[in-house]
Amino acid sequence: MKGNLVATFLLVHLVIFVITSLLLLYRTKNLHEEYQYETSRMMILQEKCDSDVSEEQIVADVIDVFEDFIRSRPHYAEHFQNRLKRQLSMHGMVEEILQLQEKVLETHCQGNSTLCVKGQKGVQGPKGFSGITGPRGDLGDVGLQGQKGYQGDKGEPGTPGQNGGTGSTGIEGIEGGPGLRGPKGETGNIGDVGGKGDSGQVGLKGQKGEKGTSGVAGDKGTTGPKGANGADGDVGMQGPQGQKGEPGPAGVSGVITDSDCMCKVNAVTTTKAPLVMSGTTPTVSSSVAGVVDHVRVLDPVQLRCLTTPTPDQTITWEKIGVPMSSRYDVTTNSNILSIPEVYAYDTGRYRCTATSPSGATVQATISLKVDGITQYDCSFEVDTCTWKQSVTDDLDWTRYAGPTESVSTGPLTDHTIGRGKAGYYMYLETSSYVYGHAADLVSPVIDHSKSYCINFWYSMRGIQVADLSLITDDSQLPLWSKSGNLGNDWRSARVQLSPRNNDYHLIFRATQGRGYHGDIAIDDITLREGNC
Repeated sequence: MKGNLVATFLLVHLVIFVITSLLLLYRTKNLHEEYQYETSRMMILQEKCDSDVSEEQIVADVIDVFEDFIRSRPHYAEHFQNRLKRQLSMHGMVEEILQLQEKVLETHCQGNSTLCVKGQKGVQGPKGFSGITGPRGDLGDVGLQGQKGYQGDKGEPGTPGQNGGTGSTGIEGIEGGPGLRGPKGETGNIGDVGGKGDSGQVGLKGQKGEKGTSGVAGDKGTTGPKGANGADGDVGMQGPQGQKGEPGPAGVSGVITDSDCMCKVNAVTTTKAPLVMSGTTPTVSSSVAGVVDHVRVLDPVQLRCLTTPTPDQTITWEKIGVPMSSRYDVTTNSNILSIPEVYAYDTGRYRCTATSPSGATVQATISLKVDGITQYDCSFEVDTCTWKQSVTDDLDWTRYAGPTESVSTGPLTDHTIGRGKAGYYMYLETSSYVYGHAADLVSPVIDHSKSYCINFWYSMRGIQVADLSLITDDSQLPLWSKSGNLGNDWRSARVQLSPRNNDYHLIFRATQGRGYHGDIAIDDITLREGNC
């Protein structure tokens, strides 16, 4: 209700404002017309004053102007009642006209100051009503129809035009498609089966020949003279100096008298090691060497440092000469180094060091040898092994270490070692390439008559990763494939390869995605005969 009252109030004031503005506009327009009219009359009088017109004519014209002015404006008549009754001189008449013009201007300016000082433009008034349409005029009379003109004379025939030039040869028509294949002929009748031939006669068994006589033994030859001794050969170049071997095995003391002495280690051979005094605390320095052999690729392995570990000792592991792999697990039991599955890289020597709270230490060195490595196995730590880049694909695989150059795509490290830039892998770099282009990595020839199990690790990280597939060169149908973003972790895959009709090559094919966030990587390929 309150809103309706406010709206009504505003509407009434708006109507009043519009009406007032229209009245002021109408009054201003009238005053402006009066001013223009009087100014034009004054200009006419001024022209006559400068001309040769007689004074009587000018006075008569001025009187006409006054009379016309008073007739059109009755409210000014009272100012001129007495002045019209007496005769005015020419000079006085002009003075009165000027005074009258000043009074008109004064009255006009007092009524509307906008004629003296230009202000802001007023609101445009509403459009006036259209005038009444006048009556339509009568139609004029129809004019007389003109007479039909006479037919003109027929012109003479024109001269024949010259013959046109020979047109160019038309475009050769499109070659027709192959004709429809004729209907298949009717199948001929099967010929009659011929009769079975007669069996041939069995031949006679041959007689056994007589045994030949033994040949006569030849005479024994005479012994030849002893040959002369050959000249002494040149002394060969000295070979390179061999690397210094690990310290020989040393066992613990026969009689354990130190309460802090470490427990016995899992030793192949043991010998005594002398006690080395360091202040008042003796330090036992001993080493143990062992060999873990006949371990096949992909088998799980556990290297044991001590047989009877004590709770207060600290055990550390290292791989001599190369970095430890992140695949090695010592968190469950520090006395045991666990490798879930071994590769060629895991061959080498490992050292564990056990340290007691008092500082006594025992070291064990264990050699690990991995068997069953084939020409198809590759961890890409040195090169691409026997795997080759294809020469018929669009792109190439890249051997690389550490995170790829593009942000938020590709692996952070390799799978074999898994520590920064310590290990290498193969990957498809997807920067500045064309969507759908592919890179092929080709294996050596594989015997078609055998079954195999191929194991490999792959990484597909990035929002624009396309496809990774395992195919053969004799078929484009994938044996295995993955697509899309699979995150940071390396993933394992095993694919069974069945016997085929012909020898073949395996191909790892990585396909370019729609941008540079599409790197694809592989590592640690192994191939073994048999089933997965």
